[in-house]
Amino acid sequence: MRKPAAISAALAMIFSSLVGIGQGEGVQAADLAHVSGWATVGSVTPAAGCALDASVEVWQDGVGVADVSVGVNLVHDGEIVSADWGMTNGDGLAFMGVDTSWAAAGYEAWLDVLVGGVYAGGMPISITDTGGCADNPDMVEIGAAVAVAGSSEVGQAWSAAAPISSDFVDVGVPTYVQQRNLSCEYAALVIAMGAYGTWISEYEFDARVGWSENTHWGYRGDITGW
Repeated sequence: MRKPAAISAALAMIFSSLVGIGQGEGVQAADLAHVSGWATVGSVTPAAGCALDASVEVWQDGVGVADVSVGVNLVHDGEIVSADWGMTNGDGLAFMGVDTSWAAAGYEAWLDVLVGGVYAGGMPISITDTGGCADNPDMVEIGAAVAVAGSSEVGQAWSAAAPISSDFVDVGVPTYVQQRNLSCEYAALVIAMGAYGTWISEYEFDARVGWSENTHWGYRGDITGW
């Protein structure tokens, strides 16, 4: 009966953090903040069959922001036909790519740029007969209000309350806001690890869990919720 026990432990952890917010000195480790930056793509007039390089740069107060989830969706006729995602590095940069193998000359598309699961800007893409994959680059300014967390914040954001009774103690638990629309399970793991004094990014679980149509083998769908 390990599964019910694990669920009970997780619920107890969440309840403990909620109690701590009200009674202790809880600090929200990831607050909404306005970020800006730039997104670039190798060509806005590629031919069909191109692999287009794209990059997203995220800044806050003039400084690159690390560990922010970013993504690019190539949309045609209201459907996502190619997509990629990544996480910004220490300089606030992430490198991704989309392809036009689905397209034919004359097709029009739009490149969505997502930051922290939030639409931050975009640009039109026109499929041509003879366009190259990197001969007509373009850049667009982006901006969004997203959750930005720092490792030091999470490590220090403890909420501790006095004992409620002789047999119950509210354990100090760091508070945290999930980075993406559907990453609540990963956020719960961040909280759990923080309770033991260890910071780990929720993005660390992406590689460990993986992605698969079969939910027994990995995460199914788009974790940003789009």
